[in-house]
Amino acid sequence: MINVKLRPGLELSIEHYQLHDRLNIPKCDRPHPLVMCFQISGQNCDLDGFMGAGKTTLCGSGLAVSEEWQQ
Repeated sequence: MINVKLRPGLELSIEHYQLHDRLNIPKCDRPHPLVMCFQISGQNCDLDGFMGAGKTTLCGSGLAVSEEWQQ
């Protein structure tokens, strides 16, 4: 993962990975800042739905409730 600090309070995180098996990650209640996600290639499906290549999402609610991520 690459983290780039753009200015105070604004950081860009770039991740590059490929999963070969499903991954379940339990998450507890936590702060949820504003997040912008880009799906450059491939596809991703999470609890919010399907995201294919070329799609972008913007989300953030201040607090994310506990859940289990499946990727």
